[in-house]
Amino acid sequence: MTGTVALAVDATGFAVRRPCDPDREPAMFSYKHRSHEVKATLAACAETAYIHYIGRLAKGSEHDFSMFKREFGKAAGFFTGLTVLMDAGYTGASALLRETGVDVTLGIARKRPRGGQLQDWEVAHNRAIASVRVRGEHAIRGTKRYRVLSARSSFKCLRFFDMLVGVLAGLWNFRILHRMGRLAPLTG
Repeated sequence: MTGTVALAVDATGFAVRRPCDPDREPAMFSYKHRSHEVKATLAACAETAYIHYIGRLAKGSEHDFSMFKREFGKAAGFFTGLTVLMDAGYTGASALLRETGVDVTLGIARKRPRGGQLQDWEVAHNRAIASVRVRGEHAIRGTKRYRVLSARSSFKCLRFFDMLVGVLAGLWNFRILHRMGRLAPLTG
């Protein structure tokens, strides 16, 4: 995983208040987190934690891999020549990207078999991926550090919330670029 640009892809959830409409309420509920939420897919550079892609908001009940298929199914050329690191929730991504003919190196963590254990080489494989992918996770945390997204949101308009995720990712990227010295210092 060295020598090429590694991109960490993961989905994150943002808590929202319970919808008043009983038809929309079950779709917004995430059984994993036991709360109502919306989710977005983020792709960040694993070396610098710079966020390169933010997906559209999805309902909290939608699985991470189905969001990935919807966003990158036909536009998988986004990943050409990159090493893409994903967690175990994206196990079908290799077949999906192979169908589109994209030249990409995937690093997907291995799932523990039901009722069994991972072998030693699989544990080492997962640790190697996780040690690089953690920078992408820090980028996701960076969007939530402003506490607008980490607290339960009372926004009724999800389009505004979608725009807010983009603005906070832009603030995070500004911070990363400034820390790397790629921006001129601000003078008053």
